[in-house]
Amino acid sequence: MMKQIELHSRKILRFFAMLTMLMFFGSQGAQSGPGITGGGSEIVVDFLTRADCLLQNSKINWTDEDKHLLSETLKVVKITTNHPLIDFDTGKILKNQRKLIAWATIGRIQLKMNPDWGHKFDDSWENTYRSNKIFSHHIIHELFRASGAMNAQGISIDDAYQRSVLQYGLDKIDSTCSKRLRDGE
Repeated sequence: MMKQIELHSRKILRFFAMLTMLMFFGSQGAQSGPGITGGGSEIVVDFLTRADCLLQNSKINWTDEDKHLLSETLKVVKITTNHPLIDFDTGKILKNQRKLIAWATIGRIQLKMNPDWGHKFDDSWENTYRSNKIFSHHIIHELFRASGAMNAQGISIDDAYQRSVLQYGLDKIDSTCSKRLRDGE
């Protein structure tokens, strides 16, 4: 009986945590300015939900250090949806972004949306999101970049997906928060 109450309590806490995230971050994608598109809130909230789900997934053998780093980054990162992607430092459009789906710097992540006029051959976060393909490694890759954690050479610790794919195998793990994952099964 106590185990059922404890499980039920954890479910309620997770529900309220997700509800708080939705209320707090729900409008981040719908910002205005040059290169920022509307309608990205759904994708921003989905990014946050999937990231949280991955960090809570007991089947992923996170190191304590990485889990803490990513959890703390998730609490403070500013996420926007843009097309095209913009260099945060210069305010200019990033060059050679046809294959990019996102761009992150310390404390910020941009998710590339589709342009209004088409360009179906461009990669974008929106296309990846709507395709229902596994993209857990992209979510965690962008969080690692947004964390600002660097190796001895001053490069992101997840450069070339060294941790998200090679260490954690996230290219094979679904990031959707299905009932099975939420319940810790």
